[in-house]
Amino acid sequence: MTKRIEIKTVSKAYGVTNVLEGIDLTIEAGEFAVLLGPSGSGKSTLLRLVGGLEKIDAGEIRFDGKLIASPKVHTPPDRRDLSMVFQDFALWPHMNALENVSFALERYEKDSKVRRRQSGEMLERVGLASKLDRFPSNLSGGEQQRLSLARALVARPSLILFDEPLSSLDADLKERLRIEISELTRQVGSGALYITHDQSEAFALADRVALLNDGKLIQVDKPEVIYRSPATPFVAHFTGIAGELEGEIIDWCDDASVIVATRAGTVVAKRCGSIDAHSKYVRIMLRGSAAKINKSTNGGDGTLNGRVVDVAFRGRGYDHVIEVSGGTRLVGIFAHDRWERDDLVHLTLNADQTLAFPSDDAVIDLDLLAADGQVA
Repeated sequence: MTKRIEIKTVSKAYGVTNVLEGIDLTIEAGEFAVLLGPSGSGKSTLLRLVGGLEKIDAGEIRFDGKLIASPKVHTPPDRRDLSMVFQDFALWPHMNALENVSFALERYEKDSKVRRRQSGEMLERVGLASKLDRFPSNLSGGEQQRLSLARALVARPSLILFDEPLSSLDADLKERLRIEISELTRQVGSGALYITHDQSEAFALADRVALLNDGKLIQVDKPEVIYRSPATPFVAHFTGIAGELEGEIIDWCDDASVIVATRAGTVVAKRCGSIDAHSKYVRIMLRGSAAKINKSTNGGDGTLNGRVVDVAFRGRGYDHVIEVSGGTRLVGIFAHDRWERDDLVHLTLNADQTLAFPSDDAVIDLDLLAADGQVA
């Protein structure tokens, strides 16, 4: 039976360096949770604390209400009803594929025939039924990761920990294994805590994403909520933006958006962070999908004029780099049709993906903008 995992005000330091500070996170039974963050954010440390590979300095970790970790309590990994899938596979080199998987069952099943049958069935599910007798050194990287996945799943643990298992694989194999990890983990009913620095991987896998930076949880929510309503500029930036503009609020549309004067033009933006009636200067962050490219023409609020600097074919269409008035470059502006370098274009912005955050640094000279014809 899967268990609810509770991480309460957990902290960890190495010497004088705080790696994790006051982490609060709950993983519901059977939930697929992804820890997303840059290198050095504390993702791997948190995974190791949950797995029992390291001891916590403060706080506690509970499995279904049972205390398994605190400064005074440390339940060893083999008594936590969990398994791990590592980036480097961590397979037994002297055991063949069947033996590697069967070994994971020895704590739960004493009958060797039952272990062999269950291991064979799991290897079949991951596409390795014809390679039961192969040793890890005779398997490809993708096959070794499938073997590692089979070993983690076979005992149907309450929780599976994934330590960036796809980072060393090529793009095509990475996508196929991502689908298999998602499907098989949910089929066996285990909960999952998966760490990655790849935003697209996190969004594709997660029921919920926990975004970590500098040892602190910044935002925990469904992938759609984090993308559409990032809590901070860091969250917006880390989950993908085309570019940034500094500006000054010149009008309020409603409770959700503001009109902002920037050196590139006047835009309508969604209010994010702590913008309120006292806010004046803002930082505009544009998603790559926020802009639709049109022929160059004069537009009203929510439009920018620019020049195509670069174009890259992406299979499904084209990504463009566009320099707007004031010199800011917007990267990754998508269009199904190709716009050529030096084309003058007009960008229509989707206000819901044009994000405005408070900024004390954005001092905009409105008189200068008015002289340039940008502010009426």
